[in-house]
Amino acid sequence: MEAERRLASVKAFPLLIFGAVVGMSLCFPAGAGSAPDIVWEITTPSALANSIQGVGWSPAPAGQVAFGSTDRWLRTRDAQNGALAFSVLQPHRSGNVDQTIYSSDGAFLAVHNSAGGLDYRVHRAVDGTFLGLLTVAIGSDGLVRFAPDSQLLAGVGGDGTLSRWRLAEFTVSVTVGSGYQRTNTTFNFSADGQLQSATSLGNIEIRRRTDGVLLRALRGGLLQGSTPVAFTPDGAGIAAWSESPSRTTLWRISDGIVLMRFAGATNEGVAAIRFTPGGAALVTSGYLPYVDNAGLWQQKGVIRFWGVSEGALLQMYDAHTGLAVTSPVAWSPDATQFAFGTYEGTGVVAHTPLEVQNSEGRLLWRGQNGSFLMQPDGNVRLTQAGVPGASYTVEVTTNSRAWRAVGVATANSDGYFQFLDTNCHGSSMRLYRSWRVP
Repeated sequence: MEAERRLASVKAFPLLIFGAVVGMSLCFPAGAGSAPDIVWEITTPSALANSIQGVGWSPAPAGQVAFGSTDRWLRTRDAQNGALAFSVLQPHRSGNVDQTIYSSDGAFLAVHNSAGGLDYRVHRAVDGTFLGLLTVAIGSDGLVRFAPDSQLLAGVGGDGTLSRWRLAEFTVSVTVGSGYQRTNTTFNFSADGQLQSATSLGNIEIRRRTDGVLLRALRGGLLQGSTPVAFTPDGAGIAAWSESPSRTTLWRISDGIVLMRFAGATNEGVAAIRFTPGGAALVTSGYLPYVDNAGLWQQKGVIRFWGVSEGALLQMYDAHTGLAVTSPVAWSPDATQFAFGTYEGTGVVAHTPLEVQNSEGRLLWRGQNGSFLMQPDGNVRLTQAGVPGASYTVEVTTNSRAWRAVGVATANSDGYFQFLDTNCHGSSMRLYRSWRVP
């Protein structure tokens, strides 16, 4: 009877089957740039000059990449060969398509237009049919809230797709005033949806989304304009770019300590920051001015891959990047490829550098309430939602019949606990479960 009560109290935890793989880290000289290993690149067919600002990669097995351009067009392409799937012209005077975001199941595609307010237009991913709006509002507590409009609710049902989005992929930007009095506030979100940041005038405020409590205030980012910001995949850190000097700073949120600074080049501009899914590398995309042999100023697009733990430049690309890389990078589901867009309107899919793949932990599973990550050393880190302050026993089995306890973890103030399994090497199969200690 005791065993039955114990099993009944087990918190649902997805099953994981894997073989242990040991990663390795390679050194790469931080010298001159090079060209990425390109899978395909296609210039946007348009009668107007356009730049690609939004890029999203579908998690669906079919494989689709969405590009949003300054000519108001949303275009989706086959991830394997770049073949055009469909194009959708956004509404008149809606501005640039500056964000394209797939839902977690790949069924929907959210599109943000620069002159269309804060809301996102939601399309059916298979054919581009417009379904309704994902509305955005900022409350008096400073928290950003998303909600489906009546059209989206009626067309989709349920919660109107609300639970199907990875919040970390959204960037909400609010501008007030005009001219020299114009102020921009950029909101970003952690992968688990527990935190949000608000960056404005060189200040970063991090709040807990459950109650709006201010957890950390940092000095960083741009003094004017929209600051490129990204949370680390585990939500423990946050990175932001500043231009004087050009560098990206990574802070630990719990105490505000600077963990690393990634120094860029003089006059370099950064359009976006992204972490690799496992958090081993940070990627900046933008442009770099330089003086050519004739003494004239030129510029080129630049993508830099940085090792997070040591701050080293792992790889720099400045060929097949146009005058500027005007979008963030977007990762394939397995992170072995990435997509980006250029100032000239060229969409590119390339292989992730091997030195980055080899240092990257493998994200084996991520759900609404937890994740499994295989680290480069072959250890597995599991993260799970629970009750703040509560302790949880973690059990493991290799045959789904005989379970044994391997440790106890305590949930932090945000309600999440982590456990690192260092004894999984050589296992052909390991299953995990966790239950709250009475």
